[in-house]
Amino acid sequence: MHFDQRTGDAVLTDSFRHLMDVCKKLQPGLVILDTLADTFGGNEIIRNQVRTFINGCLGLICKEIGATVILCGHPSQSGLSSGSVYSGSTAWNNSVRARLYLTKPDDEDAEPTERILSTKKQNYATSDGAIDLYWSHGMFKPVEKFGGVVGNIEKNNHEQVFLKCLDALIERKTVISDSKNSPTYAPKYMAKMPESERVKVKELERAMLSLYAKGDIVNEQYGPPSRLRFRIARKPTEDVNDDE
Repeated sequence: MHFDQRTGDAVLTDSFRHLMDVCKKLQPGLVILDTLADTFGGNEIIRNQVRTFINGCLGLICKEIGATVILCGHPSQSGLSSGSVYSGSTAWNNSVRARLYLTKPDDEDAEPTERILSTKKQNYATSDGAIDLYWSHGMFKPVEKFGGVVGNIEKNNHEQVFLKCLDALIERKTVISDSKNSPTYAPKYMAKMPESERVKVKELERAMLSLYAKGDIVNEQYGPPSRLRFRIARKPTEDVNDDE
């Protein structure tokens, strides 16, 4: 859609009519337009043009085809700095039923393949949801959380990786801590080890808390009485009395 410079009237383009013909033939359930800059020929900060485009172009696809329409767009620099991740008029947010935001994690240990898909607006659900994603074989896939059979297997594997790293560090006489302020904070230190099997810091943190809860690892005191310190250690094995 573009807008006549003299009258300001909205004009649907030949590309839109071609798209509608294809949609009527294929009857898709989902139509994705990428990007806003290639499909909207108006001024992003003029609210009336924005609403006209959303209702008279994207809305027309919904009404005539019955499909959900997703319009992809990039936030402006001001939108990024303010946290609103808007681009142009707020009508882009107010005129739609939902708005999603795909971004990279802020974690310094995050892999280049990781993304976070969060809801900035959702008329029929909470607007603070988020899904952790990673890029694999040409698509973004959700990161499995601990739950169900697969989740339990993953959880146990992360705990075993934590213990394997812990054993290697104990053998090397390297002291590690559960304090995030320590330069030898266990999950962060372990994530850089070859024994970590590329398990992330957050996953190692969850594994550490779980191992503490089960009593498989403990905070062990060491050093002279005047300078007692704590380090992560395996649960002490109970001595067996031969006379019993």
